[in-house]
Amino acid sequence: MEVNGTYVAVQERVGLFSSSYEGQKGIHLYSWNEPELREYTQLNYSQLLIFISATNFRDVKYDNLPFKREGRIALIDPDKGHSPSPGLTQGGARKKNGLFNSIPAELGESYLEAAKAQLKSDDYRILEAKVPDIKANLARKLSKRKTYLQYLSSHQIVEANQQINSALPALFKDACRQQLAKVLVESINQELEKSRNYSLPEGRVVALSINIHDELAKKVHQIWENHHGSRLLYVKIDPKDPTPFFKDVLEEVSKALIQAGLIHRYKLRMHYHYAKIAC
Repeated sequence: MEVNGTYVAVQERVGLFSSSYEGQKGIHLYSWNEPELREYTQLNYSQLLIFISATNFRDVKYDNLPFKREGRIALIDPDKGHSPSPGLTQGGARKKNGLFNSIPAELGESYLEAAKAQLKSDDYRILEAKVPDIKANLARKLSKRKTYLQYLSSHQIVEANQQINSALPALFKDACRQQLAKVLVESINQELEKSRNYSLPEGRVVALSINIHDELAKKVHQIWENHHGSRLLYVKIDPKDPTPFFKDVLEEVSKALIQAGLIHRYKLRMHYHYAKIAC
């Protein structure tokens, strides 16, 4: 929009399928993998390539490129960088985001050729130099996704919000840890029930908040205290204190769920107070 001779970007409220990173990642991947949507998705990404090349849009990641309910892609937080390279290869937070990390590996060369027509020669050389790393990252993602899809198939999981059977087998001789496993599965099921993700693998990756004041952490501490008379530790003051760390117990329970085939993998991010679990 032009205002007094100056062009400004105007933001508007949009209706989204999902506002989360994982939710939008699932929609993007669903669009790439669905044959009827692939050509339309290619067109969307071609337009994004032109836009990023022209504007230096830096923080390119799934939740900043959300699909609206009518099927178009919105632009969120389009801050400007010094060159197109971050937006094309990594995203603003220097992670494995950026447009080329979201494009299927088999289409990378065609988009690289298209980028040559949009970028200055120096910017294109920077992009070209990063292509091997991008290809290696996409290969890792593909391998990881293939393993996960095999897990879903072997466990007859066909819906993103399909519940884990809460009637657990005996995972521990210890009644306390067995109860903790049940609480963790119940928390995962609650998140699965709320899932609005349209891609089966991504829809079954849940983030559980484990801040000391959050419901899951409170339940874990209460169960441990009921059985052992004290709460789990975050910091050990007395080296002789036999009480385990909260993180260690949560990892022990998560590993038991993996061995039982109830979840596929987990990652604890204690610094950010959440557990990421694929199930």
